[in-house]
Amino acid sequence: MNDKMCVKTEDTDRMFMNRWVDSSSARALVSLILMNEVSSGQCAPLPNGMGHRSSDSSGILMRIPKEVFTVCIPRYLHFDAPVPGMIYIFGGRASKVLEPEHYLDTAECYDTFRNEWIKLPAMSTKRVGAASVSASNGLIYILGGYSKHPDKPLATGECFNPRTGEWRAISPMSRSRFGHTAQEFGRYIYVVGGDSRRNLVTEIERYDTEADTWETVSMLPRPVAGGRILAREGKLYLVGGDIGSQPLSFTDTIRVYDPLSNSWGILEDKLEMGRSACAVAWCGEGSSEIAVVGGYAADNDAFFELKTAELIQTDSSKAKSARVIPPLEEARAGCRAVTIGPKIYVVGGESPESNQKKEQLSSNGGGTMEQSIVSGLFGSTNVAHSSQPINHVREMLLHALQQRLLNTQGHGDHDEAQVRLQAARILPPNQSERKPHPTVAVFDTIKWEWESCTPTMTTARTAASVCVGPGYSSSYGWNTLRRWRTESNDSCTQTSESPRRFQPASG
Repeated sequence: MNDKMCVKTEDTDRMFMNRWVDSSSARALVSLILMNEVSSGQCAPLPNGMGHRSSDSSGILMRIPKEVFTVCIPRYLHFDAPVPGMIYIFGGRASKVLEPEHYLDTAECYDTFRNEWIKLPAMSTKRVGAASVSASNGLIYILGGYSKHPDKPLATGECFNPRTGEWRAISPMSRSRFGHTAQEFGRYIYVVGGDSRRNLVTEIERYDTEADTWETVSMLPRPVAGGRILAREGKLYLVGGDIGSQPLSFTDTIRVYDPLSNSWGILEDKLEMGRSACAVAWCGEGSSEIAVVGGYAADNDAFFELKTAELIQTDSSKAKSARVIPPLEEARAGCRAVTIGPKIYVVGGESPESNQKKEQLSSNGGGTMEQSIVSGLFGSTNVAHSSQPINHVREMLLHALQQRLLNTQGHGDHDEAQVRLQAARILPPNQSERKPHPTVAVFDTIKWEWESCTPTMTTARTAASVCVGPGYSSSYGWNTLRRWRTESNDSCTQTSESPRRFQPASG
């Protein structure tokens, strides 16, 4: 293929936005696809002079494997501008909460075109529990978090330019916070909730991406941290979160904010239980249903991770779906979720180390007393035996409840919801060691199942910020860092999108 790169100017930059730089490669790929369709009988013969008819010894057109177009050829194609639909993850921590040496300033991008992770330039500082937003001006904003200790949150923010690979500082918020959530509406980025020096935050601030200024615009009806916010049809939906620490309490309420009228309402549907730091995303692009996956739940003033998921209908004119999202393979919280096309990506988070022990217990079976309890509750003795002590009864009940969930799907919404509720609550509030997740759980809303082969990040992390934005796709022999260095010095990239008036972030 021709690797000669075309020369861009400021005028051609917009004209050829998101086009392959090597036009010969693009034409070759289109020609091959058309030839392949002809060989399979799915389209009319090619016009004279367009491509060649490849045939085997029998004169029959040879069909090219689909992987050639989706995997092999894209490795050699280069884009002249960032393409949409890339998943960004920023900061977080790679270990316990109070181990600042494992707090992260690193960032990476999941290249959905190539299905691989790309390391990005580091932020100016470590950020745990920050919020990120991909704005319509082409920049990605990272806000708040903490870098040394949760009791010392940050008010600072910075933005990343996917075209140049540069980080720039922005004006700080009026309130330092972590565990907050953010969403763009118009030219503004709204920041909601969070924790500030052991106090839940009520103030809602918005950032003007054009003026680089902040203002407080509203107050939450009740302060919250660890919630997640989504936007749809001019409304912001705030899902879950921590609403009190004495005793520990997580909300099951979905609050609705109208930025135009600056007013709050409450969605009629509620979560089956209070959740915090869960993964929240639309159930497919264009959907009016919110998928809520994992997160923390509270019980007896202790918290524990969940593996269950549920759906919330935001459109009152539509009936709630009877479908149930299958549970995650492993419980996780501190995760984030984004939607790209029909798929939901659950990124990062942490799980208790004891999950591995529970899986081993499930495979080994339960003792006589556990057997009798499970049998009495579920009318089943389909649980293997072992000599495990009585303190594993809760794990045995969890296993049995989850098995019943899988066996009763489609037998009534009410009964199924109760089973799922109990299956989640029965998890032991064991505050054992927790491990960050390096994997991404992917749920296909068309097949309605979790994918078995999913991407792995370069760094396991939890309490990170995640968003979907534009980015360069990597390709064979093409160094993205070199491209960033070249473009950052190229005057043709200094468009109105570039925050030239901001000072570079220090650190």
